[in-house]
Amino acid sequence: DALRESESQYRKLVESLPVQLGLLIVQEDEIKFASPTVFEMFEVSSIKDIIGSDLITFFSSESWEEMRVFLHSIYQSDGAPKLKLETKLKRASNEEFPAEIFATLTSYQGEPAVQLLISDLTERKKAEEAICDSEARYRTLVETSPFAIFLLSLEGDIHFVNKQAPKSFGMNTESELLGKNLFAFIVDKTTFDQKEFISEILHAGRVRNYELLFHRQDKTTFYADFSASVIVDAKGVPQAIMAIIQDITERKQIERNRRLLANIVENSKEVIITANEDGKILFANAAIEEILGYQPESIIGKDITLFAPPGSEEKQRNLFKSTLELGKVTFESILRQKNGILIPVIMTYVVIDDKEFNEKTINIIILDTSDLVELKETLKDRTFELETLNKVISAGYLARNMNELLDFTLTTVLNSLDFNGGAIYLIDEEKEQAFLKRSLGMSANFIREAKVLKIKSAPFKELFVAGRTIYVDNFMAKSEGHQQFGIQTLIGVPFFSKQVVIGGLLLSSKERRSLAKDELMTLEAIGREMGTALAKMQAEEELQSSQKYLQTIFNALENYILVFNKETNQILNVNIKFQEKLGYDLSKLLTMDIATITTEKTQKLLKNTLKSLRDGESKTMPLDFITQDGKVFSLKLHLSVIVFLDHQMVIAQN
Repeated sequence: DALRESESQYRKLVESLPVQLGLLIVQEDEIKFASPTVFEMFEVSSIKDIIGSDLITFFSSESWEEMRVFLHSIYQSDGAPKLKLETKLKRASNEEFPAEIFATLTSYQGEPAVQLLISDLTERKKAEEAICDSEARYRTLVETSPFAIFLLSLEGDIHFVNKQAPKSFGMNTESELLGKNLFAFIVDKTTFDQKEFISEILHAGRVRNYELLFHRQDKTTFYADFSASVIVDAKGVPQAIMAIIQDITERKQIERNRRLLANIVENSKEVIITANEDGKILFANAAIEEILGYQPESIIGKDITLFAPPGSEEKQRNLFKSTLELGKVTFESILRQKNGILIPVIMTYVVIDDKEFNEKTINIIILDTSDLVELKETLKDRTFELETLNKVISAGYLARNMNELLDFTLTTVLNSLDFNGGAIYLIDEEKEQAFLKRSLGMSANFIREAKVLKIKSAPFKELFVAGRTIYVDNFMAKSEGHQQFGIQTLIGVPFFSKQVVIGGLLLSSKERRSLAKDELMTLEAIGREMGTALAKMQAEEELQSSQKYLQTIFNALENYILVFNKETNQILNVNIKFQEKLGYDLSKLLTMDIATITTEKTQKLLKNTLKSLRDGESKTMPLDFITQDGKVFSLKLHLSVIVFLDHQMVIAQN
């Protein structure tokens, strides 16, 4: 009775096996017994197609020999623990599928036999392939990022870098960085405590936008924004650190120039006032106390007519209003000091039109001419030069592309300074040549003959190689073959980016003229600003090109892909196939969140699922979407959570 009960329980166990598991008993390569699930697994219609068949019939031809050796080893195992084999089996339709076999030595009808427990791996293999595909896409994003990305040990040793990383540190290959400690590239070790910094990262889980100074392989330095996130295992134990570095050297240079300009304004001997369109004072520099007797903070919010002599308030008000229409006005006037004394001044009103914020302000420059009549012309020149420099700086921020930047700069310099013509050149280091990119007011002969300049030839070696301003007086007499250019004085100003000459500005005059020290300083400042602006523009154009390239790859993928912010549900990107299915264009989708394109049922399901889904985890689930015209369609999507630039993102794809 006990034996029959045991056999009954064994048979029930075999008959209740899940469909992806099958049980066979084999004796001398012949199948003696098969569980019901085997018929479905091998797609046979009758027990006759299984029982009595040669086991090798259900193996792919390439697996026959492997299986015979495996069965032989089972018979030799003498009851040892069951052995495992991963191989390929074959259904009745000749379709091959991956399987895992656990074999145990047993007996059947009193004779030695082998019990085979077969697991169909088809679905698991598909899932593994999907994960590998997702990892490949993520790696593509990392490798094409314009930022340097590092995978660090908990001590800061570099285990992985993307392609941008060696470029940031002046190296050629990724292998040059591997194994090194990232924080060894920090410049000032006296103020930077590596252990304390890593401890802070591990404690907080992430840090962002730390400004650090690194050195490259050639010992040149660069400022960078440093952000990092801790990678943990399933138990939450830190395993590694993902770090992202963005080179902000250009931004620091621009900020430095802004501070320099602010310092010039604050320490200027001229009074500089900024007022809004209503004539209310917004800013005044320190010089106002010395010249007009008011402390700067005491006049903020006061009307600009505060300094007008008695009876001339309305006249000054009308002049202020007319400036809003004219853009700039320079005139001689009389102003009243706080103690009532009247002084002669020269005033310049300049309108600053900020189209981005749709507002105008007026900068007012006041020069006291009581004892310095001779400064009248000097003031005009200096104001004009500063205005020219300011316009060039503004062009670097406002120009939408390289062409606008070059056109605006050349036009501004020629309109503001006393030159007849000008030309802008950019250097091609490999060819050791400078190419003409823009010209204005230069003769046709010059444009034809000077489209390309050899940067190592005189006198341009001094400009393009040494990076020094050149001044050539009586150019036609000193330069053989250049008489047809009609140039008496030629001045060249280098463009710098990161202390490297990247181009230059040539200015010409038909008359012989000298170059004052202030003019030289202004031109050299323009050269520095242009170099910074050009490098910034080139970097932005390269970034835009990279982003367009990534979006093209993203749209070329055949499956449906949707990326959204896990915390806010804001849609971050949708490939073209998904866009067409939903009926929205990308610009519209990027203003929406995931709730606006899914049913209420899906929204609840997503909310509950995403609560439990951690970084690096994934889950497959059906989701219902609503098209622009109100139709509902379902997709079975694979949801993966990743962290990128300190944000949790969900990638949904079928």
